[in-house]
Amino acid sequence: MQKPIRRLTVMIVDAFIVSLALLFAYFLRFEMVIPAKEWTNISFFLPWGILILLTSFVTFRVYATIWRYTSVPDLWTIGKAVTVAFTGLAAVDYFTPNSTIPRSVMIMAWFFTTAGIGASRLGWRIYCEMITGQKIHRNGTIQRTLIVGAGDGGVMVARELFQAPSSLKPIGFIDDDPIKKGKSILGLKVLGTTKEIESIVESEGIKEIIIAMPSVPGAVVREIVEQCKKTGARLQILPALHELMSGKVSVNHLRNVEVEDLLRREPVKTDINQIAGYLKGKKVLITGAGGSIGSELCRQALRVNPKEIILIGQGENSIHNIEQELRSLLSSDTNGQVYGKNSHAYDQYSQTNNKESCIIHSYIVDIKNQQTVNKIFAEHQPEVVFHAAAHKHVPLMEKQPEEAVKNNAWGTKILAQLAVEHKVERFVMISTDKAVNPTNAMGASKRFAEIIVQHYAKHNKSYHGKSQTGLTPSQEKGNTIITESQAQAQFQSQAQSLSESQTRFAVVRFGNVLGSRGSVIPIFKKQIAQGGPVTVTHPEMIRYFMTIPEAVTLVLQAGALSEGGEIFVLDMGTPVKITDLATDLIRLSGLTPGKDIKIEYSGIRPGEKLYEELSHSGENLEKTEHNRIMRIAQCAKAYEGSYEPIEKLLEMREESMYHLSRQEAIQWLEGVNPTYHHQSTTATISKAELKKPDKVIALQPDEGEWSSKKSGKKGAFAV
Repeated sequence: MQKPIRRLTVMIVDAFIVSLALLFAYFLRFEMVIPAKEWTNISFFLPWGILILLTSFVTFRVYATIWRYTSVPDLWTIGKAVTVAFTGLAAVDYFTPNSTIPRSVMIMAWFFTTAGIGASRLGWRIYCEMITGQKIHRNGTIQRTLIVGAGDGGVMVARELFQAPSSLKPIGFIDDDPIKKGKSILGLKVLGTTKEIESIVESEGIKEIIIAMPSVPGAVVREIVEQCKKTGARLQILPALHELMSGKVSVNHLRNVEVEDLLRREPVKTDINQIAGYLKGKKVLITGAGGSIGSELCRQALRVNPKEIILIGQGENSIHNIEQELRSLLSSDTNGQVYGKNSHAYDQYSQTNNKESCIIHSYIVDIKNQQTVNKIFAEHQPEVVFHAAAHKHVPLMEKQPEEAVKNNAWGTKILAQLAVEHKVERFVMISTDKAVNPTNAMGASKRFAEIIVQHYAKHNKSYHGKSQTGLTPSQEKGNTIITESQAQAQFQSQAQSLSESQTRFAVVRFGNVLGSRGSVIPIFKKQIAQGGPVTVTHPEMIRYFMTIPEAVTLVLQAGALSEGGEIFVLDMGTPVKITDLATDLIRLSGLTPGKDIKIEYSGIRPGEKLYEELSHSGENLEKTEHNRIMRIAQCAKAYEGSYEPIEKLLEMREESMYHLSRQEAIQWLEGVNPTYHHQSTTATISKAELKKPDKVIALQPDEGEWSSKKSGKKGAFAV
């Protein structure tokens, strides 16, 4: 039925109901015999009543609701609209001489109208649910379903299953709250606790289990999954609360349990106005824009309405894909609800700020190509740079350390130098926990890049009006060999003689992200699909993990907190054993570890560590206003490497860099990183490496402070 005809039909039904209500009230008032005079009053007041009621319904947007989804809030709106309408009718009665409506008639008519119109909506909803149920019965596809969680999420899922065309038939709830046990919600009984899932599934003939607890932590989800896996029933989950894009739950949101659900943490609290303060209306350049982190930076930056986004990357397919995705987001009319996970705060911002047009530029370019990158900077004059491009593969970079230096260190040097020359306002480099006490070329090159960024944070004003090497003309006359003491003195004297930079440089350091191209999870899933075995390097290997949207949100927040020269460290939560991760993935696939799929240990690879760290021993972490972000303010004090490789890289010309030998690259990396020693053979593990960290650092959620579980001292960060 077309919308105008449908609305007219509904109005006619409402007019009929209010007419019946008023007549019925008169009949009751006068004991079924209405005097002739009252019929005159009825003929006068009834048209007024219909007109005022319909006007009130339009004002309260009663006709904007969908009847088949009628709920208590909708009935409350109807009650308010009817009350206002009868108040208006009473006003007409008051100002009309020689005519009056008995007060008892007014009260009864109000009640009958509210009940009648409410019943019409609920009746249609019940009818639709009955029709849907009959269709499912005829198809013979009913799946008896158990809902774990009798809170708001579970109730919304149950209501949606009743309303939507679905083969899932809710049978009851599971909840650990003893007060709810035995009670009924929406006609469904709370059958028991999570410990009783196995027996309830067997006694009730359950074929499907839905975990509808979007706000509980991952540890609770893990325990529930363990119970559900014993039953053989199909298992689905309602995503975490911050992943749901609207207030109304849809069965389309249900999905299989993923490993991210088992690692679920509290959603990141985002100060979207603070982020928008330095990105809205700005030209934003993102390197590595086609990668996991780079592409998410593009998505989240787009939500705060930048003027331009410049995409830089080497992979033509990945750059094309993110460019098309961004253009699709710009052309959508869903007010920000298409942006994916972790976007609740961004959605609220979009609803209060009109989405302005953003120009998307994309370039396939190597960041080491200084001439081409300089042209891009000159043409677009970016105001904010996020540097996410890097070589990250540990074993491959161990085989080719010179490529790690060229791309990660030299590439960073080019971008930082151009940021200074083109007066970029903010420069944020993405680093890694592998840069802390590195034992591999990838981590060592990222630490090299961190030091380069620190150098430009202190020195960039000295390069205004000078050459693109970043040094004085006297330093460019040949590749003069300088001693370590000369390099250190030169490095420190420059820092003392120069004022603070105009560009705010910052480094954001964090660990592994789930779902990235280099993550172990896709590898494990592929091995499971092939029947195994799942290969883990060492049974004691542990890593920090966080989701890509979570990491990027904190990166953007850290960029807003930057005053220039800091290294920010993100709270990565609790370290996870890689073996446990593999075991969880096998179980989530419906298989038994060790029986259906074996786990084999391949041995630690060259350059790998058993555990990663988030700060050097000399780096003192300070709290910031965000409880998931820490700041290292005095970064230079923690540097224990040589200054000579830094000066050599800064003075080296582009042509010389492309001819950098492997041996010289190794010498540079070892010079900058005392803990790094290049390994050309298979890695071995020393007894010292087998030791776990002396202290495990955790974030106290109630106090927002970092503390040592071993020492109990707050405000300290150590490993």
